[in-house]
Amino acid sequence: MNIRSGQLQDAAQIAELLGQLDYAATADFVENQLSRLIQHPDAQLLVAIDDIDRIIGFVSLHFIPQLGVEGDFCRISYFCVD
Repeated sequence: MNIRSGQLQDAAQIAELLGQLDYAATADFVENQLSRLIQHPDAQLLVAIDDIDRIIGFVSLHFIPQLGVEGDFCRISYFCVD
């Protein structure tokens, strides 16, 4: 298993995984959302891929600056494993 940053061409496979969570997201919708997420400076999408480059999981992370302490807080907004 390898982990890499999510890419626009991952939309169809991510939509399939979201379908397992009962989200009715289409590949086109997910591609639009991926485009926004990938460009966001405080977000990161990581995908886990198997030996044949099939996405078997993903996690969407958002980093939030903290007022009282140094460093950012990381929030998981989506997490899915096949």
